[in-house]
Amino acid sequence: MEYIGEALVFIGVVGEVLTERKLILKNEEEKRDAIEGVASWVLVFGLAISLAALIGTNGYFKGTIASLNLQAQQAEERAAKDEKEAASFQSQIADSNARVKEAEAKVTTAEAESREASAKVAKADARIAEAQQKAAEANRAAESERLARVRMEQRLAWRNLTTEQAKSIAGKLLPFEGQLFDFVTYPDNGECINFENLLYRVVSRGGWVLDPNRKWQVQMTLKVGIVVEVSEAAGKSVNEAALALVSALNG
Repeated sequence: MEYIGEALVFIGVVGEVLTERKLILKNEEEKRDAIEGVASWVLVFGLAISLAALIGTNGYFKGTIASLNLQAQQAEERAAKDEKEAASFQSQIADSNARVKEAEAKVTTAEAESREASAKVAKADARIAEAQQKAAEANRAAESERLARVRMEQRLAWRNLTTEQAKSIAGKLLPFEGQLFDFVTYPDNGECINFENLLYRVVSRGGWVLDPNRKWQVQMTLKVGIVVEVSEAAGKSVNEAALALVSALNG
């Protein structure tokens, strides 16, 4: 529409110019007046159309500008929203970094505590090993003392015979069944009296007989162990019986 208005204005201007220069003949004055009127109206109409086109164009530009302004505002709002979200993300990232650092600090602390605990465990193990070594030494010392005490007790304990020993001695004396015998010991020593009674029962099981003509007598001189004595007037069989008794007691 803008170009149409300009064309009409051009036509109107040309008509005015031609009228002013009287390029149209006088005998055609009426035609000239008519053309002049038409040109004037064409000019007016063209100006009106140009004005309308200008107003429309201005409105169009205003609408476009308003649309662009709206788009710019929306873009700014989106940019502000994006900046807000970016700031939120930055805050979350910073918070995550802080948590990571805190976790790393806790891990470092835990590792230090673990190393400290390991060192304490190592010290405790060393102390346990030392205590075990001392306990082993104490046990060895106690066992040594126990064995020494047992040997001492065995040395100081009253003499005795097992069932097997008594049976063996009696069996070796049986070939000399009926052999007379007698015992002489210390009257104030309980161990000697006890062992005398024990031997009496064993020899009796071997068939030997306590001498009915024996005389009461006690041992006065110091003697250790068992001494077998034979009368000088004894015969060969008695000596053999005495040797069998000694062999049986030693066996």
